[in-house]
Amino acid sequence: MLSFNQWADWYPLTGMGVLEKSTVYDLLDQLISNLMLPIGGFAIALFAEWAVPDRILVEELRLRPAGAIALRITLRFIAPAGIAAPALSSLFA
Repeated sequence: MLSFNQWADWYPLTGMGVLEKSTVYDLLDQLISNLMLPIGGFAIALFAEWAVPDRILVEELRLRPAGAIALRITLRFIAPAGIAAPALSSLFA
């Protein structure tokens, strides 16, 4: 609410280059969407791959052996790369 009223003309990072025209709301939006959401997705993918036993994933998702292997490969390699690539590009863009 303050970002649209009393803080609408306050730019806390004035003089910081790219973020100098960002309000508090803009900064929080950038923090959440470009940093915290990718970290959460990355953590979920890592947890599902490394902490959850194979048996639980196979039973809960009713996977056949080929599906279990495909899920493991996806969680181990494809998902982290798919999360990290756009997250890093948005941070350095």
